[in-house]
Parts: sequence; C-alpha cells; structure tokens
Amino acid sequence: MQDTLMNKKELNSVTNIMLQISNFRTIKAMKRKQLLTDVYIKPNIKDYSVVSFDRGDEIIAEGEKSAMVQFDTLQKIAAQQAPFQKRKPVNPDKDIFAVYLNIKGHQRFTRAYIKGKLRLKTPSLVTLEDLNSGLDNLYSTGNFERIRYKLKQKSLIDSEIEVKVEESPLKSFVRFALHYDDLYKSAALVNFTRKNLLFKSDVLSLDGILGDKPRYNIDYYIDKGYYWSVGLNHRFYQYEQSLDFNFLNNRLSASELQDLTNVPINFVDIETVDITTQLYLETILGQKFGFRIGLEHKFLKNSTETIGVDSNQVPGTVLDNVNYYSAYAALKFDSFDDKYFPTRGVLFTGSFTGYPFSSIPSDQFEEFAVTKATLNYAVPISKHFSGLAQAASGIRLGKATGVNSLDFFLGGFGAKPINNQVPFYGYDFLQLSGESYVKGLLQLDYNFWTKHHINIAANFANVGNEIFNIREIYELKGFSGYALGYGYNSPIGPIQVKYAFSDDQKTTGKVLFSVGYWF
Repeated sequence: MQDTLMNKKELNSVTNIMLQISNFRTIKAMKRKQLLTDVYIKPNIKDYSVVSFDRGDEIIAEGEKSAMVQFDTLQKIAAQQAPFQKRKPVNPDKDIFAVYLNIKGHQRFTRAYIKGKLRLKTPSLVTLEDLNSGLDNLYSTGNFERIRYKLKQKSLIDSEIEVKVEESPLKSFVRFALHYDDLYKSAALVNFTRKNLLFKSDVLSLDGILGDKPRYNIDYYIDKGYYWSVGLNHRFYQYEQSLDFNFLNNRLSASELQDLTNVPINFVDIETVDITTQLYLETILGQKFGFRIGLEHKFLKNSTETIGVDSNQVPGTVLDNVNYYSAYAALKFDSFDDKYFPTRGVLFTGSFTGYPFSSIPSDQFEEFAVTKATLNYAVPISKHFSGLAQAASGIRLGKATGVNSLDFFLGGFGAKPINNQVPFYGYDFLQLSGESYVKGLLQLDYNFWTKHHINIAANFANVGNEIFNIREIYELKGFSGYALGYGYNSPIGPIQVKYAFSDDQKTTGKVLFSVGYWF
C-alpha cells in the first residue's frame, strides 16, 4: 500500500526492507497504468503499509475522502454508460455450456499453456463455476496483467468464450521466504525464477535454502497444458533426527550388534543426505486430474556419530551409501479450496515406483517396488465448522533385504515430506517405520475469525513389515495420536502451532511449530 519508495533513513527494519523490495514492481506498474486512466484517485496512505490489518476502517475512509473530490466527474462518466439490461439469472454450478475457445493476445505463452491453465478441453461441456475457476487459475500464474473474456452465444447449445490476455513483461524475479519446523529447523529461502528461458511457456526455478540444514532445489518445466509437459527436477536435502535403536537392526552385522549389547543406547542420532534427480512427463486429465511418469536417480546416505569409529578412529558409522535407479508413475486429483486449511473438496495422490537397479552388488540386491496412496475428503459442517477425513496406505513389494532407507516413516508435522515420510500426530519425526503402513485421520476445524483456525485431530495407524499378512495381522500393535492446534493463514504463509500427544507411554506430549510455506 506504499505509494512511494522509502528513503534511506526509513529502511531501518527487516519489514521495511521487504516492503521496499515488493514496492519496486508495484510502483512501476502503477505509474504505467496511471497514464491509461481517465480519473486517477490517489488516497493519502503514507502512514499505512501492507501489514496495517488493524487499520482497515481508516484506509477505507481515506479512499472515500479522495473519491468524493472526483464525485462530479464520476457521475458524468456514469451518465454516459449504456442502460443496464437485466439478464436471465444463471445457476453457476448447474447451467451447462458447450464451449469453443478463442484466445487472443498471447505471444510468449502458447495456446496449449493457456488452455491447460483454464482447464478447458474444447469443445467441452462446462459449468459457469468451472469456467470462473479456470480463469482464476490462469490469473494466479502471475503471467498476465489483464485477462478479459466474453461469452458469446452461437446457438441454443453452443457458446464461444473469447479470452484476450495481456502478458506481463516480467520474465525474471527474486523471492524470499522464511520457514520453521521441527525436522529441518529454521530456514530462509531465496528463489530465482526465469520464464521463457529457452522455449515458450517454460520456467526455471532455483531455490537456495539457508539455515540449520542448508538445501537446494532446481526445477525446469515446459508447460504444454493438456499435451505432455516436460519437467526436470534436482534437489539436495539433509536432516538429522534421533531414531529408536531398533532402526539399526537391519543395517549392522550380527557381530557389530553383539559389540553394542552392553552399551546403554536407546536412541541414535541419524544424519540423512538425499540427492534426487527426476526427468518426467506430465499431462492434465480433465478439470482436476494430473498424471506423471518419469525416471529417477536417488542417492541416499545415512550415518551416525553415536556409535562406532571409522578407519581413522573418527567416531561414526555409515549405515547407507547407495544409488537407486527407478521409474515411476503418479496420479493426482485436487479439488481442495485451500491447501493448508481446506473446508471442502477431495485430494487424492497415488504412485507406483519400481527400483530395478542400485549400486548395491547384484548378488546382494533384489529389485523391489513401492506403491502408496492417500485420499483426503473435506466437507463444510456449518458456517464456521468443517471436517476432514483421511485414509492412507503404502507397501513395499519385494524382499529387498536391508533396503530400509525407503521404508515408510511416520511421525511429526509441518515439514515438507520427501520419499516415504508420512505426517503422524503423537510421535516425533520418523519415529515409526516399516515396509508398509495404513493410516486414518479425522479432524474438526473451527474458523472462528477471518483466516484464524482452531482444530482438533485424531490419527490411527499400523506400521510394520508384515501388516498385510493375514497370519500376522492379529499380532500387530496399533498406534494412535491426537493434536490440538491453532492456525493462521497469514500473508507470509500458514502459521501453525499444535500440541500433539499419544497414549503410548514411551512418548511424551510435544508442541509442534510450523511457520511459513513448506519447502
């Protein structure tokens, strides 16, 4: 809301510096658009900023005051407008239109890209609600300064939608973000994005993540909408977590374990390094389905300084140091109205990954596969209450003796999951593990004030190596956890605080924090 840039003396805080960075683009665009206006209304907002949430009434009053100065001019403009013609009311979620698409004004972005973001196959039958949702999705890309459309009736059943776009001249930009969770701890992200680097509708995104556990992520994507899009991703992740001593059972030899029997160790600090590269093809199926197939190389290293020594008598033991080569397919359906605080919609994710090769000697390695699926259903209960139900499961197929790095790990909340990590209230990150799992979750959310939420949740799971074996299922131990939380959907991302606990006597209640978007 700053209408001018701050001077050197005013740049005296992190907030003001961040606002100044944001205002460079905003003010440049404002000056360009000001020349196109017939009436320019400029309220006095010098004393306000984008975080002046508690002064909304004052800001509105300033706008009304400035508008009244131009009231006579506005009345003259209103008098020149054509008389309003009452139109037949349209039911946005029931009335069906057979739509043909006519796109104008695009140069740097292809027709296929725009159709994909509109989520329209033409000709197709759509509701007005679907059409508006597609237009919102197209505008949210940030690639267009203006989007105008006309719905033209061609016959009793056929319509044409004419979409005219004005592309944003911005091709490159830098973004900043902050995040905290209990696995990666504090992190600051610096993102550089470059659009139209090599082809139309492509984007390169570089993430540098600084903090307790530095990471990086590189994405390159050629978006072709309903046609096959091409993507390349490369990431480096690292984290450290205390795990139950039983985690070592399949990683050390019998003699090494025997040497540790007299050592009073309950938990072991495990350092994990994950370097993954993916090359994939992706397409859109219908309005909300996405399908992806790809090839992947993954390097995983697990080590600990808690036990053992290396050849130089330096404390530490390398548990895994393996390259995996795989092919995978993934399906996603997403109709959630909000990623972090959904009140309605369905989110389904499912994948199958086969691992035919690794750097483990062939006489010690057997090919295996991992398949998993998660179904979430959110439903509004009343004006302020909503419910969420989740069912999830995963299984590793094949023996693959000693390949525990790709087990399913349950526990924790607030960090972006990678590999086969599964959030689970009541247990710390990665605390429960096994070759397969099933999980259910129920949550009740109360939106007691704009963007402020209180929620309670209960989740239940079985996790182990033989949970789908009928002969073993009666001997399985079930796990349960509960959480009471507060969340705020802030301008810098969701801020969530939860108290999670379990009825397991080996665990203690824990306060979990997650600040900012997950990355």
